[in-house]
Amino acid sequence: MDRRAASLVGARLEVLAERFDVGAGYWLGRSQREAPEIDGEIRVTTDDHLHVGDYVEVTITSNEGTDLIGMHSAP
Repeated sequence: MDRRAASLVGARLEVLAERFDVGAGYWLGRSQREAPEIDGEIRVTTDDHLHVGDYVEVTITSNEGTDLIGMHSAP
């Protein structure tokens, strides 16, 4: 699973913003490939103001185990 997550580095995914981690300063969400409570999450950094339920385009920059880490940039 770690290798599969690592293979997604550089990919662009549409991510559903689910919640903001105030302490860490990033959004947590999922793409269509992650199932709740089974798969990892996607950590998203952005300078944009997001809301829970927003879909954003995210470029995956790295992974930490099954969790993906990515960045959203406004077009």
